[in-house]
Amino acid sequence: MNNEIMTLWGFWISIAGTLFGFISLLIGIYISNNTIKIRKNFTKNHLRIRYKKTKGSILLQINTSYGLLKEFNRLDVQNIKEGIISLSLYDDILTMTTKRKLKKLRKKINNPNSVTKQNRDHISELLFEIIVRLENELDEYNDHIKETTK
Repeated sequence: MNNEIMTLWGFWISIAGTLFGFISLLIGIYISNNTIKIRKNFTKNHLRIRYKKTKGSILLQINTSYGLLKEFNRLDVQNIKEGIISLSLYDDILTMTTKRKLKKLRKKINNPNSVTKQNRDHISELLFEIIVRLENELDEYNDHIKETTK
Protein backbone atom coordinates (compact mmCIF):
# COMPACT_ATOMS: atom_id res chain seq x y z
CA MET A 1 0.00 0.00 0.00
CA ASN A 2 1.32 3.37 -0.88
CA ASN A 3 0.90 6.62 1.01
CA GLU A 4 -2.02 7.91 -1.07
CA ILE A 5 -4.18 4.86 -0.36
CA MET A 6 -3.31 4.94 3.35
CA THR A 7 -4.16 8.66 3.48
CA LEU A 8 -7.47 8.04 1.72
CA TRP A 9 -8.35 5.21 4.12
CA GLY A 10 -7.36 7.36 7.11
CA PHE A 11 -9.51 10.20 5.83
CA TRP A 12 -12.60 8.00 5.46
CA ILE A 13 -12.03 6.33 8.84
CA SER A 14 -11.80 9.73 10.54
CA ILE A 15 -15.02 10.85 8.80
CA ALA A 16 -16.76 7.64 9.95
CA GLY A 17 -15.49 8.20 13.51
CA THR A 18 -16.73 11.79 13.48
CA LEU A 19 -20.16 10.66 12.25
CA PHE A 20 -20.36 7.95 14.90
CA GLY A 21 -19.35 10.49 17.55
CA PHE A 22 -22.00 12.95 16.40
CA ILE A 23 -24.67 10.24 16.33
CA SER A 24 -23.72 9.07 19.82
CA LEU A 25 -23.91 12.69 21.04
CA LEU A 26 -27.46 12.99 19.66
CA ILE A 27 -28.43 9.68 21.26
CA GLY A 28 -26.96 10.86 24.57
CA ILE A 29 -28.97 14.09 24.45
CA TYR A 30 -32.14 12.16 23.62
CA ILE A 31 -31.60 9.73 26.51
CA SER A 32 -30.83 12.61 28.87
CA ASN A 33 -34.07 14.41 27.97
CA ASN A 34 -36.11 11.24 28.43
CA THR A 35 -34.46 10.58 31.79
CA ILE A 36 -35.32 14.10 32.95
CA LYS A 37 -38.94 13.63 31.88
CA ILE A 38 -39.17 10.26 33.65
CA ARG A 39 -37.68 11.68 36.86
CA LYS A 40 -40.08 14.64 36.72
CA ASN A 41 -43.07 12.30 36.29
CA PHE A 42 -41.94 10.05 39.17
CA THR A 43 -41.54 13.09 41.42
CA LYS A 44 -44.94 14.41 40.39
CA ASN A 45 -46.61 11.04 41.03
CA HIS A 46 -44.83 10.72 44.39
CA LEU A 47 -46.10 14.16 45.44
CA ARG A 48 -49.61 13.31 44.23
CA ILE A 49 -49.67 10.12 46.29
CA ARG A 50 -48.21 11.90 49.32
CA TYR A 51 -50.69 14.77 49.24
CA LYS A 52 -53.72 12.83 48.04
CA LYS A 53 -56.82 14.24 49.72
CA THR A 54 -60.51 14.46 49.07
CA LYS A 55 -61.93 17.45 47.26
CA GLY A 56 -63.68 18.69 50.39
CA SER A 57 -60.56 18.57 52.54
CA ILE A 58 -58.57 20.44 49.89
CA LEU A 59 -61.24 23.12 49.77
CA LEU A 60 -61.29 23.31 53.57
CA GLN A 61 -57.49 23.60 53.66
CA ILE A 62 -57.46 26.47 51.15
CA ASN A 63 -60.41 28.10 52.93
CA THR A 64 -58.51 27.95 56.23
CA SER A 65 -55.43 29.51 54.64
CA TYR A 66 -57.61 32.27 53.21
CA GLY A 67 -59.19 32.89 56.63
CA LEU A 68 -55.78 33.10 58.29
CA LEU A 69 -54.61 35.58 55.69
CA LYS A 70 -57.73 37.76 55.96
CA GLU A 71 -58.20 37.74 59.74
CA PHE A 72 -54.68 37.51 61.12
CA ASN A 73 -52.63 38.67 58.10
CA ARG A 74 -50.71 35.39 58.32
CA LEU A 75 -49.61 33.68 55.12
CA ASP A 76 -49.63 29.88 55.50
CA VAL A 77 -47.32 29.09 52.59
CA GLN A 78 -46.85 25.38 53.32
CA ASN A 79 -50.58 24.72 53.58
CA ILE A 80 -51.29 26.57 50.32
CA LYS A 81 -48.52 24.65 48.52
CA GLU A 82 -49.92 21.34 49.74
CA GLY A 83 -53.38 22.37 48.55
CA ILE A 84 -52.07 23.26 45.10
CA ILE A 85 -50.24 19.94 44.82
CA SER A 86 -53.37 18.09 45.95
CA LEU A 87 -55.44 19.93 43.36
CA SER A 88 -53.17 18.60 40.64
CA LEU A 89 -54.94 15.24 41.11
CA TYR A 90 -58.16 16.83 39.92
CA ASP A 91 -56.53 18.56 36.98
CA ASP A 92 -59.01 17.08 34.50
CA ILE A 93 -61.97 18.57 36.39
CA LEU A 94 -60.60 22.12 36.64
CA THR A 95 -61.22 24.74 33.98
CA MET A 96 -58.44 26.61 32.22
CA THR A 97 -59.17 29.79 34.19
CA THR A 98 -58.80 27.98 37.51
CA LYS A 99 -55.60 26.33 36.32
CA ARG A 100 -54.20 29.75 35.35
CA LYS A 101 -55.14 31.21 38.71
CA LEU A 102 -53.49 28.28 40.50
CA LYS A 103 -50.37 28.83 38.42
CA LYS A 104 -50.36 32.55 39.34
CA LEU A 105 -50.84 31.65 43.00
CA ARG A 106 -47.99 29.15 42.87
CA LYS A 107 -45.70 31.82 41.40
CA LYS A 108 -46.74 34.35 44.05
CA ILE A 109 -46.21 31.84 46.87
CA ASN A 110 -42.81 30.70 45.58
CA ASN A 111 -41.67 34.33 45.26
CA PRO A 112 -39.45 35.12 48.28
CA ASN A 113 -40.63 38.75 48.20
CA SER A 114 -44.18 37.75 49.16
CA VAL A 115 -44.00 39.64 52.45
CA THR A 116 -45.25 42.95 51.04
CA LYS A 117 -48.77 44.13 51.84
CA GLN A 118 -49.68 44.50 48.15
CA ASN A 119 -48.55 40.96 47.38
CA ARG A 120 -50.54 39.56 50.31
CA ASP A 121 -53.63 41.36 49.10
CA HIS A 122 -53.14 39.88 45.64
CA ILE A 123 -52.64 36.40 47.12
CA SER A 124 -55.80 36.90 49.18
CA GLU A 125 -57.78 37.85 46.06
CA LEU A 126 -56.42 34.84 44.17
CA LEU A 127 -57.29 32.50 47.04
CA PHE A 128 -60.85 33.84 47.19
CA GLU A 129 -61.33 33.50 43.43
CA ILE A 130 -59.91 29.97 43.49
CA ILE A 131 -62.18 28.97 46.40
CA VAL A 132 -65.30 30.26 44.65
CA ARG A 133 -64.34 28.63 41.36
CA LEU A 134 -63.48 25.30 43.05
CA GLU A 135 -66.80 25.21 44.88
CA ASN A 136 -68.66 25.75 41.62
CA GLU A 137 -66.57 23.34 39.56
CA LEU A 138 -66.62 20.55 42.14
CA ASP A 139 -70.38 20.94 42.59
CA GLU A 140 -70.90 20.82 38.82
CA TYR A 141 -68.70 17.74 38.58
CA ASN A 142 -70.56 15.99 41.40
CA ASP A 143 -73.91 16.82 39.76
CA HIS A 144 -72.62 15.50 36.45
CA ILE A 145 -71.47 12.25 38.11
CA LYS A 146 -74.85 11.83 39.80
CA GLU A 147 -76.67 12.34 36.51
CA THR A 148 -74.50 9.87 34.62
CA THR A 149 -74.86 7.17 37.29
CA LYS A 150 -78.68 7.34 37.30
